[in-house]
Amino acid sequence: MLCLAQNIFFESAYEPVAGIEAVAAVVFNRMSSDAYPHTVCGVVYQAAQFSWTAGYAKWRRVPPQKDIDMAKTFLQNRAILRESYENITHFHHVSISPAWSKQLQHVKTYGQHKFYAYGS
Repeated sequence: MLCLAQNIFFESAYEPVAGIEAVAAVVFNRMSSDAYPHTVCGVVYQAAQFSWTAGYAKWRRVPPQKDIDMAKTFLQNRAILRESYENITHFHHVSISPAWSKQLQHVKTYGQHKFYAYGS
């Protein structure tokens, strides 16, 4: 729960609810893929996947209660995220354009993040 709450906080603290949900969905969608670890913490802390994890000092930081509560909700009922965010596996801030983004399908922009899925 802490890993998901940290990722929600560090990646989407100032995003609309849809952006927060989409960030959480990326973690769960990656867990369902053989290309990624099959645990929340494994996905969140996989090398070079989420920029905030590069700063080890943040790993010990406890996020605000609202993010912990959201993480608990998503962990207890992943179906909340499945319908709207089923295929998204990647995202980035709108101010950048990583090379990998050209290889994926842009699905939606929520707040300051663009979200992508594999395939067409």
